[in-house]
Amino acid sequence: MSIQLLNPTDEHFELIDDLIQAAFDRKAEAELVRKLRLNSNVYDPLLEYLILSNNTPVAHILYTHNRIIQGDFVHSVLVMAPVSVHPAFQRQGIGTRIITETLQDLADRNYEAVLVLGHAGFYPRFGFQSSTLWQIEAPFPVPEDAFMALELRPGSLSNKSGVLQYAEEFYSTVA
Repeated sequence: MSIQLLNPTDEHFELIDDLIQAAFDRKAEAELVRKLRLNSNVYDPLLEYLILSNNTPVAHILYTHNRIIQGDFVHSVLVMAPVSVHPAFQRQGIGTRIITETLQDLADRNYEAVLVLGHAGFYPRFGFQSSTLWQIEAPFPVPEDAFMALELRPGSLSNKSGVLQYAEEFYSTVA
């Protein structure tokens, strides 16, 4: 099996939609990705990744630029969402691979931190910890252990407490 990690291009977007819908068994997350691609304030094509297996999309991940608001201060941070693995490839290490390799790429490119709202039993294996360690809050009620942060550079979240402000697309798409 040939596995390739790449930044997708327009030619992949329809296949990515299909992959995301299969992974979540609904359309909301695929719609979110489409909307985020249109927002030049948060979307960077170099922060979207795709794994192909024998030229077939099997996993996708998107990071977007978002902000932590702390009074008059604004701190830039990346948000990981969504992470999608085709059901036929789940539980085979593909999700772990796309997360591990993309986080390393982000660290190599000097990004500082990533936030994720996700399963508390899954993301800590990548180094994510409860965002409460840095007094970073979600903008809406969520279980404390599900809202997590990862410093790609040690100390990068020091003195950056506040409330995450997601891009508008997160509020208008996923219910």
